[in-house]
Formats: sequence, structure tokens, C-alpha cells
Amino acid sequence: MKQEATAESLTKSKPTNTLKDLEKIKRVFRKRMPEKYDAVDIEALYDGKLTYEENYGLLKQQFPELKSLIEKKDEAEADLLKAREDEIKKTEALIQTINNKTQKLPQSKRIRQIYSNLIRAVDLTALRFINCCFIRGTTSNGKTFQVRNELLELGLKRGTDFAEEGGNITPVAFYRCLIEHKDKKVIVFNDVGKLFRNPDSLDLLKQATDTDNQDGEGRRLISYKSTGHQLKDVPGKEWINPTLIFTFNSIDESVPYEDLKALFNRGKFVELVLSQDDMSVVMRSIANKNEDKETTDYIIQKYNYYGITNFNLRLQQRSFQIRKFSEEQKLDWKAEINDEIEKEIWTDSQKFLYEYAGTTFVRRRNFELWLMNTKRWSLSKAKRFVSDLIDTEQIFTDGKEKQQRIALLPLEKMAQMAQHSEPIITN
Repeated sequence: MKQEATAESLTKSKPTNTLKDLEKIKRVFRKRMPEKYDAVDIEALYDGKLTYEENYGLLKQQFPELKSLIEKKDEAEADLLKAREDEIKKTEALIQTINNKTQKLPQSKRIRQIYSNLIRAVDLTALRFINCCFIRGTTSNGKTFQVRNELLELGLKRGTDFAEEGGNITPVAFYRCLIEHKDKKVIVFNDVGKLFRNPDSLDLLKQATDTDNQDGEGRRLISYKSTGHQLKDVPGKEWINPTLIFTFNSIDESVPYEDLKALFNRGKFVELVLSQDDMSVVMRSIANKNEDKETTDYIIQKYNYYGITNFNLRLQQRSFQIRKFSEEQKLDWKAEINDEIEKEIWTDSQKFLYEYAGTTFVRRRNFELWLMNTKRWSLSKAKRFVSDLIDTEQIFTDGKEKQQRIALLPLEKMAQMAQHSEPIITN
């Protein structure tokens, strides 16, 4: 039931601007809550002694449906940030415990030589000769581990002297990270290639790394304006102390080259490229237990056999776990790891042929017909697809012009496999 109030009484007791605000709230109410508009006496709930914003705020508390999509989005983002802050506080004690136990990993001269460019860039940044460094390299080639290990090598403590952040960081989250860790010595941002494609992020990056905009202690002044609620508890400008290290796999091609050049020129850019031999050395240095050494040797042997060079440390770690699981379940660990390797080494296009025939030779015509039926392609598209795979040496033929056969491996490899009593593919 509506509370009693009349427009006439409101007219006598409220100034004109109050009536305008009341009508404005009614319009918002009608638009966002049409089903409740006739059931609620808005005039009775409206307090003429309060401002429009105060009245609107009280009504939103009573009727959350009045909130705009932007307000709901801001609240959701604020909740996420609050959860993130709680998680950081919850893990601080754990991080400190880990720091007390974490020791730098002794590394051979060969390993330090392989990562010498990365190590030099980290040293220059951590010792404040430069404000930042940027390290680009393929997935799972040891970037993150080597950066962390070198900082520990320099005597810095994780969580106390340096912080690590990562993932798909928005400009707002990036600014908050810089403010939260403003007193640390170094912040490491891992796997943040997407950060560079946002103009607001680039502006912040330039501020945070600007050598012309720093005080006598090397601190830089950063600022960020946000109309939302995500940064309501964060100052709009602040001096920050830490130098910055960024690792990433790639950068979106849409980012203007001049912007990247201006950013990278503020510090040191490292293109981390490891050869097949380099990765073999790194992988073997990680394997300490006898079973891990045997597993690593098996992986390297397989990659060498297939002629594939994209070793990665993540596959090695998975293989350790696969072997442990296989032995517990009394499975053939080599066969299980080989399945994992085959998932890694084939491109998306090669996987079509692998799905159809594994690593055996099949008639080219039959594969083209299979593509037509399963992918709903035309025959001409299927033929072009197979031709492109052959031209780029993603698949191989038996050399015949008629009744041609194709496979994922060259003919000589297939012949070698046929000579094995235990086929290498299914070891």
C-alpha cells in the first residue's frame, strides 16, 4: 500500500529544484523498474531536505534494480579487487614463510651463459642502473624462473623486496599494482603481452619508467584518473620506487611501432632465443632425480627423432607427473608421455591428419574425402589445404604422382620406424 502524500503538499513544502529532482527520479524509476513503478509511492520516500544524489543513493539501497549497468559493473569490479586484496593479505604470511626457506638455485656456468642477456638485463634493472627491462621469449623457455632466481641471487627477498604480478592486467589493475608495491625495489610482471595494446596502459608505462620525471632517489611520479569506483581508495597520483621487469611471449601487432619503440628505449629489451641444444642443457639441469633424468632424456630423444625444436619446460614438468602417475597405475610411462608429446608437436593443421591416420601413410585422396565429410569443406578447399601442408613441409608424400600417399613424417623416418621391433611412435 502506498504511503499517503500529495503533489499539492509537496508543492507547498518543497522548492522548485526539489520537484525537478523528484521528477527525474521518477523517470529513472519508471525506466529501470516499470513493473514496480505503480506499486511504490516515490513521493513519500523522497526527502526534500536531501540532495538529489542523497535521495537517489537511499533509493538504490532499498531498490538495487535502480542501479545502472555501469554502476553494477563498477561494483562487480570493486568486489573482484577486494577479493584480490584479501587474497594478497592472506598469502603475505605464506610468502614470508616461503622467502625464509627459498634459496637461490646454484647454476652452472653454462646455464648462466645461455641466459646471459636476461641476467644482464635483470641485474641492470634491480641495481637501478635502468628503470625497466622487457624480456620476450617463447612459451615455457625459463623466463619467469630465471628472472626470479637472479633476483634471489642478488639478495632480494620475494614478497619483501620484489613482487610478482601477471596475467591479463587492465590499466586500472596495473595502476593499483604500482601503488600497492610503491615501496618495493622491483616489480616483475609476467606474461603481460596484452598490457602493451591498451593506450592507457602505455601512458602509465611511460610515466612509471620515465627517467626525466624522477626525484633524487629515483622515484617516478605516476597518475591516473578513473571515473569508476575501482580506484576510490587509491590516490590519483603517487611517487613509486620500484624498477620494473616485464616478461611476455608476444605483442599484439596492432600496437603502434613508434609507441613500443619509445617505451623500450627507456630501458633494455631482450629477445630470449634458445637453441635446441640450449633447451636440452636447461632441461637436464632441472632433472635432479634419476627417474627425472631418464624422463628428460626420453623427451629429448623423442623431439630429436621427430625433428621438432619447440622444447618447453612446462612439458617436462608435466612428463614428470605423468611418469609418477603411470607408475602408480602400473601403466607404460613412455607410452603415456609419448601421447603427451604428440599433442604438443603437431600444429592445428597437422592434427587433422593425425586425427585421421595417426603417423601412418594414407592415400591423399582418402584424406581429402575425409576432410570433405567431417569438416564440411568443398573438394577444392580440401585439395588446397593438403597442398599447402605439403608445400610447407607440415606433411610429407611418398614421392609418387598417382595414388599418392601422405604422412606426418618423411618416408625415410617411416622406413626407420618399420625396422623397429617396438615402433618408436608407440613406445
